[in-house]
Amino acid sequence: MSEENRFFRWVWRFNAVVIALAVLGLVGIAAASLVWEYLRPWQPEKPVGHFAPVTSVAEARNTYRLRASGTIAFAKPGAQQVDMVFSLGDWAGNPSEYGLQDVSSARRSREAYNANLLLVNSETGEGHWLFSGVGRNVESWDAVIDPGAKDPVNVTPTGAQVIVASGATPRYFGDTQSVVAVILKVIEKDRNGDGSLDDKDGVSFYFYRLGDNAALKLLDVDLVLSQTQIGANRYAISYESKGAAFLAVFSVPDFKLVTRKPLPKLPS
Repeated sequence: MSEENRFFRWVWRFNAVVIALAVLGLVGIAAASLVWEYLRPWQPEKPVGHFAPVTSVAEARNTYRLRASGTIAFAKPGAQQVDMVFSLGDWAGNPSEYGLQDVSSARRSREAYNANLLLVNSETGEGHWLFSGVGRNVESWDAVIDPGAKDPVNVTPTGAQVIVASGATPRYFGDTQSVVAVILKVIEKDRNGDGSLDDKDGVSFYFYRLGDNAALKLLDVDLVLSQTQIGANRYAISYESKGAAFLAVFSVPDFKLVTRKPLPKLPS
């Protein structure tokens, strides 16, 4: 074999080794990236904005930011009142600098809670909070509507902030319309001590009606089975509490207890 052929074979082998090392390097980088993405603290949502609705003392352990959460059109005689909804997000970890959006704590594994809700009248600009302070998680709110209300003439998907009359025919706006009350599902305390505010800690139900100063408590339960509006004047919640299952029915819109009975046991 000539020296020239040996040289080219050596070059080919060298190139093969270099290519193999490069491929292994790329594979290693990709694997390291996947491991980093898997192991690093997960935060599905980050605080947004520089508005600080709470004091620096309150943000010693958590970061709070207001978030737009749609609109609610409350039913009024012959009209409606559109309220803009803002939720007060509660992120784990204090802000890196008070008033800024970044969270300095590495403890970012949970989703943000809704620590409170703010309703703002879209016509007057007046607003009020539904609860006092923070330290809770408002998991959801269910609109109780007036099914007898007339169908709106015009609906804007994003929810308009004003009511515009065209002749004698009003135009209705709001993400959810003909609302007579709002039922709020709230986690109030970390009962099991696991560091989270979720359904394992039990659930409290509140209701809010237009004109109320704040949300009013309706019921405390261990586990929610269902919640639903029944017709125009009933709201039902089925739940478990202290080892038994119940169905509670409330009148609308005063939310007085109509009936509360245990669900029948399974026949043997």
